Amino acid sequence: MTMTISFNENMDFSETSISYDDVSTFSSAVARYSPKTEKIRVFGEKLRVPKQKKHLRRPRLDELLTKFSEQIGATLLTGRAGTGKTALAADFARHYKRVAWYRVETADSALKVFSRYFSESLKKAGFKTQKLEDPACGEKFIAFLENTFLPPEKVSAENPALIVLDDVHHIFDAEWFADFFNSLLFLLTPHTHLLLLARSSPAFPLWRLRSKQVLGVIDEDLLLFNFDEAKKFFNAREIPFSAALKIYKESFGRISKMIDLTEAAEKKVS
Repeated sequence: MTMTISFNENMDFSETSISYDDVSTFSSAVARYSPKTEKIRVFGEKLRVPKQKKHLRRPRLDELLTKFSEQIGATLLTGRAGTGKTALAADFARHYKRVAWYRVETADSALKVFSRYFSESLKKAGFKTQKLEDPACGEKFIAFLENTFLPPEKVSAENPALIVLDDVHHIFDAEWFADFFNSLLFLLTPHTHLLLLARSSPAFPLWRLRSKQVLGVIDEDLLLFNFDEAKKFFNAREIPFSAALKIYKESFGRISKMIDLTEAAEKKVS
């Protein structure tokens, strides 16, 4: 049976880049987990950089992400929902003209679905990717990754690329994910950075990747607003210092909680 791909009418597209060590591991592993083909619908909103209405910039974290992007191939942002991962990544994406954004969902744990969305996100970033005939085929998928990321002329210091996998924790338990993740990290070329946004870390150990400086990690403790950052937020909302201090202590620096408590306080005043 052949695969039929249908695109939602609100679809837009883009691309990205990579470099590696031993690709055969992923190729053989993925072949074992490739299910039968079937119709896949691609929804364009999953491939768009989220728009931030009133986002407060975080120079401290922006500087850290910039450092990682210059020295390390990938960064993992971990924290519970509402800690500002997506907002931070979307703001950081403003540094790039080429952004491949993919918001992952639970249903994307099927390789045929994930690989289709991933390849389309790369096209959306402007990469000259080859047509992926059968994304459920492990060998074809790894060949696609090699052809996309290995040629060094596609990405340069003047034209860097950013790949963002948002909510990637949804596929941590997929049998093929560990092989894909490790292969992708070592395929990344200079001037291409990978951002992984997740509510937790994958089950496999990351210390080896961190020690080899191919992966940086920003956890929830770093994502939380410190008091100086919180003061800017409260000043913009014209919240009195005593009330701001109370809200900050109750929220523990978690931005979603800060917003909820601030809005509740504003309603009481009005």
